[in-house]
Amino acid sequence: MSNLLVQNIKHTNGTTAQTIDSSGRVFRSNIPNWLVRGHAGSASLTAANANFDYITSYTTTDANVGNCIQSGILVPPVDGLYSVSYFSNENTSNNYNSSVMYVYDGSSYTQIFWHYGADDYANYTLGATVTLSLTTSHRVYVGFDDRYSAAVSDNGKSSFSGFLIG
Repeated sequence: MSNLLVQNIKHTNGTTAQTIDSSGRVFRSNIPNWLVRGHAGSASLTAANANFDYITSYTTTDANVGNCIQSGILVPPVDGLYSVSYFSNENTSNNYNSSVMYVYDGSSYTQIFWHYGADDYANYTLGATVTLSLTTSHRVYVGFDDRYSAAVSDNGKSSFSGFLIG
């Protein structure tokens, strides 16, 4: 049996799809990924839950390869397994903080997590990283319980990020 020795794997249109460096590390170009930070706007989504507000816009977009984030919502550009993270922080009022994620499959909403922090002026950050099998028809919403404080607009205190695993 012989070895296949390649440095780049290209698509038929000439675009490099993968590169393998001399140490054997594999780099894939154009992997769908996103990183948005800072809560800039929100809207009620009572179809998911009467008290759920999802984030519609962010103050900073650091990455959005594949146009994954549209109006604050994760819209998977391809079917696959995704790593998805959402974190929020609230310490500006004497009120509970929450961090919430829902997945919409085209007909119903599934709550992935709903976390609360205490109302004692402490600086709590809430959230999670999950692995989700998503199709292009799914939508992932992140946000908060609108009975309490909204996610902080500070870029360093709330973020929504992820990438296609494969």
